[in-house]
Amino acid sequence: MIIMEEISELVRISNEIGELKALVQAGGGNSSVKTSGGEMVIKASGFTFAEMTEISGFTKLDHEQINDFFENYKAVVDANENEAAYNRVLKQAMLNHTMPKPSMEAGMHVFLDRVVVHTHPVMANILNCMKGGEKIARDLFSHMSPELMWVDYVNPGFSLAKEINSSVNSYVRKNGVKPEVIFLKNHGIIVSGKDSKRCVQLTISINQKIFEYLKGNFGLEEFPEPQLELKDGLFLNNNGVAKQFVQKLEGNKHLLSKFLIPDDAIYCSKFLIADSLSDAEDKIAFSRQGVAFPWGEKKSIKVNEMLVAKLYILDALKKIGDVEFLKEEDVNYILNMESEKYRQNLDSG
Repeated sequence: MIIMEEISELVRISNEIGELKALVQAGGGNSSVKTSGGEMVIKASGFTFAEMTEISGFTKLDHEQINDFFENYKAVVDANENEAAYNRVLKQAMLNHTMPKPSMEAGMHVFLDRVVVHTHPVMANILNCMKGGEKIARDLFSHMSPELMWVDYVNPGFSLAKEINSSVNSYVRKNGVKPEVIFLKNHGIIVSGKDSKRCVQLTISINQKIFEYLKGNFGLEEFPEPQLELKDGLFLNNNGVAKQFVQKLEGNKHLLSKFLIPDDAIYCSKFLIADSLSDAEDKIAFSRQGVAFPWGEKKSIKVNEMLVAKLYILDALKKIGDVEFLKEEDVNYILNMESEKYRQNLDSG
């Protein structure tokens, strides 16, 4: 049975992570804590880590129901049918149907340790979004015992949960224990263990170690805190990385139609190249004057966080290596997922 201790633990680690925009942006990432009774409390879809409290921003699941689903379900060719079946079991596994929907990545949490912290650190995603990034990651963390696990890109939701299940089983056969650190190509990292404080500390230290390596070898500057200013009814990006991008907008604009991670597609796919920032309408407006967001403060902050992370990673990879974007078919699939449409509706306004 889930008690306040697990809820308090989840909220504490989530809020700590949520303060660090170099680790997670917008509504991305997720976290969970399991009990010994087969239950799990997990971050709800659409909420940020920072928004979670002891009475909101999470939901409770019977994770054994989800595990049983993956043990018995026979995947079909139609990815949408698989996703629909998966979403049904997530709904059935909810212990309180008045609570918000769970993160669509709840499935992968089932196969990991008691505490799971999944984030989108900008430093890790520099490696995750470049050719040869896996080798650098393995070299940097060769001291880890057990070794890190690397998962090539698969779409979030059912497919990622299925892949994590299979990869963790193979990892356990080789190493005798579950992985503590998982790098997800074009996505983020997962840290899992029994100690929630260690999960948070390890997440932070991984990001910091990669930064120190990239700074020492390529002169990488620190990730800037995303900033907005309100002017003439629009929220304007006030970060140097965005100003540099629009100074060479003609040569850079093709990059706006390519996406690094799923949340990049979710938050940054609606944009236009404008003569004036006042032309923003319902899209991010890019012009030589800067970058503008036409929405309310809450949504503008989230989109700006993801945009700053994207532009920072792209700028870094100009010096470090060749960028690898999501495939167009994967982007289209992500944008049409029911769970992502639900999350976008929560972020509207």
